[in-house]
Amino acid sequence: MRTDSKAVAEAVGDLVNNMCFDSEEFVEAIMSQHRTLQQSTFRLFIDTMKRWEKMGEIGLYDARNEQTVMQSKILLNAMRESQNGVDNVGMI
Repeated sequence: MRTDSKAVAEAVGDLVNNMCFDSEEFVEAIMSQHRTLQQSTFRLFIDTMKRWEKMGEIGLYDARNEQTVMQSKILLNAMRESQNGVDNVGMI
């Protein structure tokens, strides 16, 4: 099955924009996936955090996503430090 990444990203946005969104249900669904797929999902989340980090470096954010940008930088830096400065975050 071929998926359209943009459509999936928009669907995720719609999902979290719903007041009835249950994050625990979403997490449980991810955890029920094959472990290799869990690893791929984790890499996707890390890649997303790397993009937020870059947005922060160039000032491409505002109050609506500032916490996301700043927390991404903090988490990625902590992960980099634990890997002795190697920027292979997401490849662990």
